[in-house]
Amino acid sequence: MLLSVWNKLKPSGARLIVAGGHVRDNTIFPAFAGSYEEILRISLSELVALYQNADVFVLPSVAEGFGHVYLESLACSTP
Repeated sequence: MLLSVWNKLKPSGARLIVAGGHVRDNTIFPAFAGSYEEILRISLSELVALYQNADVFVLPSVAEGFGHVYLESLACSTP
């Protein structure tokens, strides 16, 4: 859903970074090649830097109730 909306909005000057050990659906991602940056393996310090440099954190999930990633993002002052 996020990749589809991102492609429709095409925000000028913005980057979409998909980071971490997410579940990757190889049938969906190729259709959006070039519209996002993907970082599969990331250290804690790199993750903190991503949070701190981001304007917003998004976790598009239909299964996640309340994950620690929300708290991690907020701890880095990223809504």
